[in-house]
Amino acid sequence: MRRNDKKLSYVYNMTINQYGINIMTVSDNQISLMKSLISEERRKKAEKCLFVADAKRSILAEILILYAIRKSFNADTSEIKFDKLQYGKPVIKNHKEWCFNISHSGNWVVCAVGDHPIGIDVEEMDVWYASIAEHFFSIHENKRIRKFSHEKDRMKEFFKLWTLKESYLKKMEKD
Repeated sequence: MRRNDKKLSYVYNMTINQYGINIMTVSDNQISLMKSLISEERRKKAEKCLFVADAKRSILAEILILYAIRKSFNADTSEIKFDKLQYGKPVIKNHKEWCFNISHSGNWVVCAVGDHPIGIDVEEMDVWYASIAEHFFSIHENKRIRKFSHEKDRMKEFFKLWTLKESYLKKMEKD
């Protein structure tokens, strides 16, 4: 797995580590081996997936979290047990101070880990709908998107704003 070595520090003395993996770089053999490293709940979830890519994303999501927690907190991952908050955000049951968030879309699974609540989002930029922007974005944000003359640039700006909003909402989820 490849790790993004950037550590982002903020005014609040917070460190964030980011990790990502392209599912296309992982063979079916490797996925089979990884199944023994994930929770039974995640294994069952992956088995219910209709598409191989969805199962891969599901398995790699937990593997990436375990890897990120081990690297970021020098943790023994065999002791990690997952829990979920009210709206489904995963947390580590016995170490609530270890914060992480996960996202996957298209060929990518990404994870952010830190010592404060955190959110991350990744989206495959394929098609966007102006009606979604009009419904979920402010007037200012819609103007910001429309200022671009090329459709590709509007789509890029849409996804930039969308992922910022998603990661913020994911960060804010509480018990």
